[in-house]
Amino acid sequence: MRQARLSLACEAELIPHPTNPSLSSHSLCMCVPPFRERSAPNLMHVKAYFLLSADATVPLLYYVDRLRDGRSYSTRSVRAVQGGRTVFVMLCSFQIPETWQPSRQWPMPKVPRPEDCEDEIEYLKRLASQPNLTKEGKARLLGYVKVRTIISRTSFEL
Repeated sequence: MRQARLSLACEAELIPHPTNPSLSSHSLCMCVPPFRERSAPNLMHVKAYFLLSADATVPLLYYVDRLRDGRSYSTRSVRAVQGGRTVFVMLCSFQIPETWQPSRQWPMPKVPRPEDCEDEIEYLKRLASQPNLTKEGKARLLGYVKVRTIISRTSFEL
């Protein structure tokens, strides 16, 4: 187990209450596995739990446990302890990028620019004018157009 001490007392003016961003980022920095001869690991999965509130004037101790260190994957557990009580827990998984891995991302579709898109109110009016729409459906769409028109007018006045 590797122990590192990080005092947030020096950051008390910048971070009046060390919560989500500071505890998460410090914990993540503590648990990044060292690079081997290959490139830096990618963060794959994070689970974080804020158990108690932390005090900016009291130092935090970060305890990092190596749960798994494989050739491609690493898993770390981090506990932020303050005054003997665990205030934050994080579980992180890392993976070294590999060239033979499949990409699970869909390509970005060709879409028009936002300025070229149809206005929401005009779109709803066009839907309401379709011949195969029931009277109730048309009335509901036109009622929604009326509400959206009122909301858009008042939002510009604010």
